[in-house]
Formats: sequence, structure tokens, C-alpha cells
Amino acid sequence: MSTRHDLWLGLHQLRLAGELAEIRAADLRFTRAETRELLEASGVTLSETGTALLHQRTEGWAAGLRLAALSLVGHPDPERFVAEFSGTDRTVADYLIAEMLERQPAEVQDLLLRTSLLDQVNGELADVLTGRPGSERILLELEDANAFVVSLDPGRTWFRFHQLFGDLLRLELRRTLPEDMPALHRRAAAWFTRHGQVIDAIRHTQAAADWPEAARLLADHAFSLTLDGQARTVEVLVRAFPLGAAADPELALVRAGSDLVQGHLDEAAAHLAVAAAHAETTPHDRRRCLEMAIASLRLWLAQ
Repeated sequence: MSTRHDLWLGLHQLRLAGELAEIRAADLRFTRAETRELLEASGVTLSETGTALLHQRTEGWAAGLRLAALSLVGHPDPERFVAEFSGTDRTVADYLIAEMLERQPAEVQDLLLRTSLLDQVNGELADVLTGRPGSERILLELEDANAFVVSLDPGRTWFRFHQLFGDLLRLELRRTLPEDMPALHRRAAAWFTRHGQVIDAIRHTQAAADWPEAARLLADHAFSLTLDGQARTVEVLVRAFPLGAAADPELALVRAGSDLVQGHLDEAAAHLAVAAAHAETTPHDRRRCLEMAIASLRLWLAQ
């Protein structure tokens, strides 16, 4: 029998008796060696690095590899094709839309699209983004059906999408619900903030283009993140801000702290001067904390 769902045929009894042979999705995934064989059989010449990247992007999904191989035949720059290969590739997108997305009920399609902006999702967070209860049941059913949804923990509480399927869903989200995306990012940021996942909260706040709030969050947690060994992450988050946010005193403070950690004293002094010059633009309830932080960093700089 071949089926996407387990059948109610007393399989547990057959399994216990050793009378059941099962071939699951994990067994059907191509290995890197099988990926190489498929490419060679299709007449495609690809480096070991390119082959590994293609295997990683497709996660061994046989149909995805076959579609990629068809596109690679005769391609003038196969290495570049693989580097840019994603679920938005027309052949892959057409397949995923027809075989996966359009076969789902409207409620499931809506959940898939709205949660695609997350790296990983659980039922509670999905409920927040969809505005409806029952998301965990849907995610579990999708995983049971091998519908490109993968559980990340033994308790099956956190899930992610197959990389190519996630690419397609994000494209469809931008195409069909562009006006909803800022609000979805803000909801996700609020959920991550409540659950102490600060880095994800900042990233989603930035994605919503709420730069003052993102600067406030980063300023509140930059010191603790640095102490936790995530100074590099703080740098990446700072670089994600637009040039127009340079005068934000809280962001300038974060930049000063990052410069001090790296020993860039002149840059730190310049950013501290910006923070001090614009401190009066900070809301009254945060101004005192900002002034104390500026004084602390000035002492650090002087030392």
C-alpha cells in the first residue's frame, strides 16, 4: 500500500508481531551519493560543493532533485543555478502549488502562509498569527501526512517547513497578503518578547519596519546578550537598521557598546556623543535609564 496517511488497519499489532515492513519519508530521501548518481544519470556535471548544496537545499526530496536536474541540463552556469535554487524556482513552485498547497483546505492554506515568516512555529504561536485556535492539531496532521512539515522535538511541539516549501510559502505570502505582513511580524515579535526570546523579537520588529521599537528592544538587552557571548549577534542586528535610524539615541548607545567590546574607542566615543546629543528626544520614562547607560559607557571608555 502507498498512502500519505497511516491507515486504521491495526498496524500497531502487525508492527509488534514483526509482520509489517514500513518505508517512511526518511527512507525515501536521497543521500548525497544518490544525488550525485541522479545528476550523472541526467548528464549534469556539478562540483562536490554544488552537489552538497543542492542536496542540502532539497533535503533529499526526490522530486525536487529531479526538477532541479531537468533545469540543470544544458544550463550555462550550473554552479550559479544551484546557489540560487529555491522553492521559488518556477518548476518547483508549480509542483508545490499543485501537489501540496492547493490540495489543502482554505484554513490550512491560511495557516501555512501566515506562519511561513517564522523559522519555526508551535501551536500557540500559530494561533496568534492566524487569530484562530486549533493550529497545533493542523500542524500535527500535516506532519503525519508528510506534507513538508517537520517536527523539531520529541514532544512534537515545534515545527518547521521543508526549505523549498518555506520559500514558496513566503513568496505566496508576499504575493497574496502583502498588507498583512507588518502586523504578522509585530504579533510574532510580541509573542517572542513575552516568552523571553529577545533575538527573534528584535528580528521580527525590524521586519515590521518598526525601527524605534526595535532599537528600544535591542538597547534593553544588548548588554545581557553580550555577556551571554552573543556580541556578534548584536552586531548583525545593528547592521540591519537603516541609515535613517543612525540618530536614534538608543541605537547609538548599542553601537557604542559594540564598539567598546571590539576596542574601537574613537567610534565608541562618536556614538556616545550622538546618544547624548539626542537623549532629550527619548520618552521621559526611558530618559533616566539612557542617561545612566551613557554615563556607564563613558566610564568604560575612559578606563
